[in-house]
Amino acid sequence: MSNILVVAADTTCARIFKATTSKGPLEEKEVLVHPENRLSEKDLISDRKGSTFSSHGSGRSSYSKHTNTKDQGTKEFIKEINDYLMKLETNNEFKQLIIIAAPKLLGALKKQLNSGLQKRITYELNKNIAKLNADEIRMHLPKYLARTDL
Repeated sequence: MSNILVVAADTTCARIFKATTSKGPLEEKEVLVHPENRLSEKDLISDRKGSTFSSHGSGRSSYSKHTNTKDQGTKEFIKEINDYLMKLETNNEFKQLIIIAAPKLLGALKKQLNSGLQKRITYELNKNIAKLNADEIRMHLPKYLARTDL
């Protein structure tokens, strides 16, 4: 069992690492991808707005519920990350959780996590470094990953 799990995420991928010792290197365990967030908003929307006849006169007007497709995709991806972490938690595969993500994503991800996962967070970092290699990510973390007071 790995004691420490490190999640480095952006809106398109979440890389899950494990650390077998508190001073050791990170070993990549899994990569969750959400390629839809790489597309532009225009590419994500397939149709024009719907239209209807005006009830006053002979004109037409368009209507649509304003939703940001990328935001919705990010919410779905956050749920996928949460579900994956919950599965690992249920299998007791880690004791401590470190999360690295850009500030907006970090906040949204932490809100989605259940209380059991939130209690396991021992360190968080507001940086978008998910694309770096494991050694570069490790350099952004404290020398000792594990907390001994848990």
